[in-house]
Amino acid sequence: MIALIAAIAFGGLKIIAAETPAGAKAKSDPTKQLFAQHCQKCHAGPKPKGDFLIESLSPDFADRKNREQWLTV
Repeated sequence: MIALIAAIAFGGLKIIAAETPAGAKAKSDPTKQLFAQHCQKCHAGPKPKGDFLIESLSPDFADRKNREQWLTV
């Protein structure tokens, strides 16, 4: 379970940290598709659902608060 969370964090945060160029590589990354389809619509922008901005997630699992956020997600 933690390995899955880490894989999503390290692979998926790339899409929320910076814009990705449109192309075959961006479309084939399953973590980018997951965040785009299930997270960004509600948890980005000026009024994020549940006051949770997806951009606030970090791949720093040494930080307990951040790790707990990932487990909640």
